[in-house]
Amino acid sequence: MLGSRLLVSAILIPAFVGLCVVDHLLGTSAWVLLGLCLFLTVRSAYEFVDLLSVRNFQASFPAIAGLSVLLIVSVWLGRHFSSPGTGWDSLPGLSLPMLVYALSVLALMLWEASRFHAPGHSMESLGANLLGVSYIGVLLVLTTQLRWVAGAQAGYFTLASLVICVKLGDIGAYTFGRLWGKKKMCPVLSPGKTWMGAVGALVGGM
Repeated sequence: MLGSRLLVSAILIPAFVGLCVVDHLLGTSAWVLLGLCLFLTVRSAYEFVDLLSVRNFQASFPAIAGLSVLLIVSVWLGRHFSSPGTGWDSLPGLSLPMLVYALSVLALMLWEASRFHAPGHSMESLGANLLGVSYIGVLLVLTTQLRWVAGAQAGYFTLASLVICVKLGDIGAYTFGRLWGKKKMCPVLSPGKTWMGAVGALVGGM
């Protein structure tokens, strides 16, 4: 298991760094990053809906994927069509994605209201779709801000460091947990997690 994780990391980390380099060479518009984010958005929405299919939820893949894609696209629209002083180099630049998110919430509420017939599933469906858009769309929007948070020229160092830090933390958690993990952290929620694994995650991340 550890060997497979190391192998995947040895492939994915250089590939991601290579993507960052190529996108950086193409300019500050980050169109390659946009394509990657759109792919991750659709793929994540599919996995999210599939995960909830075994429970009493009626999450909608088209709704979650479509609205999350709109959120991601709004990041690039905000960068290229915002007026001076309100772009992504300042806090007001977040206004466009947050407006899209607010409208997404209203759209999901109206959609559930339009197909309401009897109590029982509307709130579960609405909650699942809202969670999907928030978990996938909003968190990816915030992650993409790391591309520009340290300036257009240095942004990829910040974004790539996050990905590498998380992956190495995952490897550290698994290694420490396998070697020295005995005391469970939360056996009911996640039986495989140990306190030593948590220490390994911190060490790996650092």
